[in-house]
Amino acid sequence: MRDHNDLWAHAPGFWLHKRVLLTGHTGFLGSWIASRLSGLGADVVGVARLPASPSSLFERAGLAAVVTSRTLDLRHRSRVEQVTVEEAPEIVIHLATGAGGIGIQAAGGLKRPLASFDANATGTLNVLNALRRVPEARAVVVVTDAAAVGPDLCPWRASLACAELVAQSYRATYLLPADGVGLATLRACPLIGGGDDGDTASLLRATATGEIAPHPPLATLPHAFLHVLDGVEACLGLAVALCRAPERCARTWALGPLDSEACGVALAEALGRPAVPAIAPAGRASGLAAASPLARRPALDAGTAVAWTIEGYRRLAREAHAGFLVEQIDRLATLGATPSTSGAAAMAASSSPAVNAKARDVLLTA
Repeated sequence: MRDHNDLWAHAPGFWLHKRVLLTGHTGFLGSWIASRLSGLGADVVGVARLPASPSSLFERAGLAAVVTSRTLDLRHRSRVEQVTVEEAPEIVIHLATGAGGIGIQAAGGLKRPLASFDANATGTLNVLNALRRVPEARAVVVVTDAAAVGPDLCPWRASLACAELVAQSYRATYLLPADGVGLATLRACPLIGGGDDGDTASLLRATATGEIAPHPPLATLPHAFLHVLDGVEACLGLAVALCRAPERCARTWALGPLDSEACGVALAEALGRPAVPAIAPAGRASGLAAASPLARRPALDAGTAVAWTIEGYRRLAREAHAGFLVEQIDRLATLGATPSTSGAAAMAASSSPAVNAKARDVLLTA
């Protein structure tokens, strides 16, 4: 795998006029990915079950003017196939998990278990099955959640695990690297950034805007995270790698977070609370793919990730246009990130200094 600087030095040329199908494009992560892709010159078609609301991050960032949006319920198989064949994407980024924090999604899954399986498992199945009729497809990234490997298999977590198993089966039978198609799943750790509505982000939004917010114990919040832009870069970098070397990159990856202690300290300082011990990571759920590392170092350390998130919420509170997305994307482009040379990252050597010596490598592990 090429290192971060080399990869993105060629990104504008790579993405220019690439046809990209992005599901869940009006949500938090989808809006950031759509903004990044549009800046790289991609022809982005976004699909979502409902149109974006006027107050959404997607609309406030002006993305409706640069992204083609199609209203589509991924549970409707024939309609998914029709739209996918019509758009004939070269690259698909499927956000298989809904917007919101882990707690929000898990609670929703308990109340509406069938909805969780329909959205995550059936939706993923319909998208991948439709791609069997798209000969132009070259790379498919199915983004799930690291919570899928948690020991407590509530309906929402189980639905994510099912989505991963669906992707594994289609990678082994229909969307084959030997046919030039790279299909990978990416388990994302908690991501923070302006526009998020998860538990941690709600507290940071209150800090940024002076709102009165609930005070849950810090021990109940995710103690390890990345800024959403590091998640976006990893996602797009994986798509590039799948196009270039599908046989080497078509597998399940997990986007690991920053050091949990550093994240806990940064979060506690921003909220004006004492830091608490980090929570040990949960074990892997049975039946899901084992690990194979693709390492890259995040551009933003924990303190910077928190600071940029607070900045985003301050801008959202006082400005009608969410221009901070593009500004933070441009700011990130001035920073470097050095991948480690372990695992699949050994495909290329690293030559740039680390941005943050304390930030451990982000392991994209299957």
